[in-house]
Amino acid sequence: MMQLGKFFLRNTSWYYLYRYLKYLQEFGVSNRCINCPEKDIVVCGMPRSGSTLLYNILKIILTKTLEMEDGFCFVEKEYTNKMNNQNIYHLRKIHIFSFLLAKRIKTDKTIGFFTHRDIRDVIVSLIQKKWITDFDEFIESGRLHRIVYTSLLYAKTKNMHVFSYDELLHNKEEAMRRVLRILNLELDTTLIEHLIKETSIGNTQRKIAQNKYIIKSDKVIYNPATGLHKNHIQDPRTGKWKEFLSREQIKIVNKIAKEYIYFFNYE
Repeated sequence: MMQLGKFFLRNTSWYYLYRYLKYLQEFGVSNRCINCPEKDIVVCGMPRSGSTLLYNILKIILTKTLEMEDGFCFVEKEYTNKMNNQNIYHLRKIHIFSFLLAKRIKTDKTIGFFTHRDIRDVIVSLIQKKWITDFDEFIESGRLHRIVYTSLLYAKTKNMHVFSYDELLHNKEEAMRRVLRILNLELDTTLIEHLIKETSIGNTQRKIAQNKYIIKSDKVIYNPATGLHKNHIQDPRTGKWKEFLSREQIKIVNKIAKEYIYFFNYE
């Protein structure tokens, strides 16, 4: 916790220091959940960085590898043995930073996955989705700062498993094998190839087009089973910011996200 405090003191304005103190206050309330016995896997990637893709890769892997076991118990010892040996995971996804979650990942109570992408491509993607309608307002509101610091805090969390957007998109087989090693699970090559096709951009776009079960959360209409929302995939290219953002906009983003760009090697 002290390390997180020092990080904020070195890298943020007084406004973010204030937010950090508020987070600490909230953490004190939710700290009682730190030792929840359930096993969970959480994808806590930044927006528009492949986090939904990784979520669905994990979901399919867990579906293919974890089987439902017989639930009948005839003696207490059998019940306790099943509880101790139960190989069940709860899969979740979140974008906002949580000290509780970071603490659980750090202490191996949660398996954390983080996805990142060139912050300039993220901004272009948000603009294309019309989630940024005014660049200046986006900067002045502090939204870019929040994305940057949330990403750095998660990525620097001990035991966090970090994946890049490029890795998930262009080297998916190795990314899947990495996920399997992390979870100590196995899939044969045929199933991995099926998984690659199942989570391809083309197949995902077809799922979005055929989506019938959608619910509304704030301003986003999405499928709660997959996390996919309308027009989820529009332009998955990397480096598109070079032709989309103005020189002045690039200069502003590079200044605010300097540490992010350096940390994730997007220089």
